[in-house]
Amino acid sequence: MENKYKFEASITEDMSLPDKFDSIQALNIAYAAMAFTLEKHLPGFSHDLLTTLDKVYEQNEGLSGQLAIAQLASRVKFLTSE
Repeated sequence: MENKYKFEASITEDMSLPDKFDSIQALNIAYAAMAFTLEKHLPGFSHDLLTTLDKVYEQNEGLSGQLAIAQLASRVKFLTSE
């Protein structure tokens, strides 16, 4: 039995690619959703991930990507917190 998903109705062979902003947002959301799913199957995963993201955030102090790391980590924390 093949799984059917709602998103499949939007996919066509001639569809255009999303712009950069939408692509980045989709990747951020998918990353947080993946963390949520892994936390359900591996309790404690999100704590380890957030600890690592916090270290990466510190390592990028003063760089332009630091705030993007903070936003992504915040999404993960929101989705994986009880």
